[in-house]
Amino acid sequence: FVRLCYGPQANFDANKTNHMNNVRRNFAKLEAWLAPASSEPGAKRKRDEGSSLYLLKTSTPTPADFHLFEMIDQHMTFASSHKIDFDVTTEFPNLGRLHEAIKRDPKLKAAYFDSDAASYPINNPQANFFLDSLL
Repeated sequence: FVRLCYGPQANFDANKTNHMNNVRRNFAKLEAWLAPASSEPGAKRKRDEGSSLYLLKTSTPTPADFHLFEMIDQHMTFASSHKIDFDVTTEFPNLGRLHEAIKRDPKLKAAYFDSDAASYPINNPQANFFLDSLL
């Protein structure tokens, strides 16, 4: 994502399409990891049984979950700003649930989402991410 945001502008359109294809491929792996273990005989276990939404099966989000939340959020914002069809809740429902759970977490809401930090620009204004708004 950094290479896309700060790389050469010349191939930005082709690169953003390739990047989003890679995002979908990687998000599919994370989606499978978050899926509950299958009860089908002989099915591969994706993770241990349990009802946790989080990567490490904890009852509260960890730094890894918050990092994943930011990656999901940044790619949703990126796709929207560049008119790319990308709906995490439809394509990746487990990731969508994790994203929503973190947004609703009362401790994170008070410490982050209601603070100035939540409004900082993604990857700074000089990144290609915001190029359209600078022209």
